[in-house]
This record gives sequence, C-alpha cells and structure tokens, in this order.
Amino acid sequence: MENKILEEVQSRSPEELYRLFIERVVEQEAIWGLYQEKKDGWAVTVDENKTERLVLWSESGFAKMNAVQNWNAYGPEPIDLYGFVESGIEELVSEGRSVSIMYFPEVGGLEVGLEFLKRDLEGCIEQYYPSEEDGGNEEE
Repeated sequence: MENKILEEVQSRSPEELYRLFIERVVEQEAIWGLYQEKKDGWAVTVDENKTERLVLWSESGFAKMNAVQNWNAYGPEPIDLYGFVESGIEELVSEGRSVSIMYFPEVGGLEVGLEFLKRDLEGCIEQYYPSEEDGGNEEE
C-alpha cells in the first residue's frame, strides 16, 4: 500500500503535487507534521545550505508513513491552517527556517518559498471560504 501511495506521489509533477497539497489542506483546515514532545518538537530536514525545513504533508497518513528511522519516535500531528498562515509562517521566517512539502526520504520534498506558500494558502482559503466583505454571504 505504501509503495502504491509513493508511486502516486512520484507520478505527479511538482506543480500538480503542490496544487493538490494546497487544496487538500484548505479543505481539511489543517496541515500535517511529525511531532515528538519529549525530544525535538517538530520533525525537520536540513538542506545543503544548512537551512532547517519543517516537513509538511496534506494527510496524516503521509506523515505517519514517514515516522521511521530518525523520526520513528514522532507521530502525526495536525497544525491549524489559520494559525499557520497568520503566525506560523512569520515565525519560520524569523527563525530562518523554511518548509519541505510532501517530503518522502526516497524522493525528497517540494521546497517552496514561504511568501509563495502564504499567498497560495490565503488565495485558496478565499476561494473555499469567501468572506462576507467579498460577497461570500449569499443570504439577503
């Protein structure tokens, strides 16, 4: 089953995988990471520039598949979408960190600029949940 899921992920273009990630996390109103309270907190990778990248997935199952090797003591943990967009991204920027989306050790993950991630999440949120100010309230 895991091999089939990994093949499905690998068969997608990076653009398509990113778009699906954005849509899915907005639908769920949550992003998934791996967390281990007693050790290091959130699971991260480190890129060639020694930048820590918070690893994120669109589904708890994807996160769980990656709770192996160095992350075997970690478990899937949801991250509130709105809190992430409103303050989590800014916190990552201030800490000099970034993200790796849909990370799998066999293939790596998508490295996306935080400003683009924020813009795309906000845009998708607005599409799914239009504000009343923008005419989202259709009751008259």
